[in-house]
Amino acid sequence: MKSKPIVDENEELDFCNFIRLEPREDFDSFILGLEWSNPEKPRLVYSADKIIEYYKQQIMECYREQNKGHEDELDEGDIQEQEMEAYMEARQQFYEWCQDAKYGNNEVSDPVYVSMDDLEILMNKLPEDQAIVHKVSE
Repeated sequence: MKSKPIVDENEELDFCNFIRLEPREDFDSFILGLEWSNPEKPRLVYSADKIIEYYKQQIMECYREQNKGHEDELDEGDIQEQEMEAYMEARQQFYEWCQDAKYGNNEVSDPVYVSMDDLEILMNKLPEDQAIVHKVSE
């Protein structure tokens, strides 16, 4: 299905009007596009999956630091358990720091977070001539 964008893909977007996650050098690459349910206040759409993976990698780095000097004592099961713990903690961080965060500024809208599964479901339900998500050029 091809949807018609509301904004020309070549148009420069003023990112000052959007709440952006920090550090931008990491989180800007997780932006999927824009959500336009309120044309007065479009919102950035972030990949929840990529944010969770980012947090997981940060947590795994802490585990690697803790394990320094004891790597030979860890078996595959220990590593898998740490990865699962890191994933669960990353999901918790995502929900506390991103999904449930309210920024309190009425001039700009809070970001939207979607997993790729959510995005596929949404795009399959949209009429062909309507666009809610506008892909930001990469």
